[in-house]
Amino acid sequence: MDDRQTMRASDHDRQQVVDLLCGALEDGRLRMDEYVDRMGRAYQAVTYGDLVPLHADLPAAGHRSEERRVGKECR
Repeated sequence: MDDRQTMRASDHDRQQVVDLLCGALEDGRLRMDEYVDRMGRAYQAVTYGDLVPLHADLPAAGHRSEERRVGKECR
């Protein structure tokens, strides 16, 4: 495992992952139960290695998803 995987994640890092998951929910890539589970694990993550599996199967956030998410919140 490389050093980045064991580096401690910040609140900002965790929020970025939750935002990506929210976009995946809105795009229909995740079901609500999957989103809720991954979101909870993201907020509990300690290291980058904890965060990576939560979004490894999702494409990187695109401009379209980012624009749509402005002013919206996932439930």
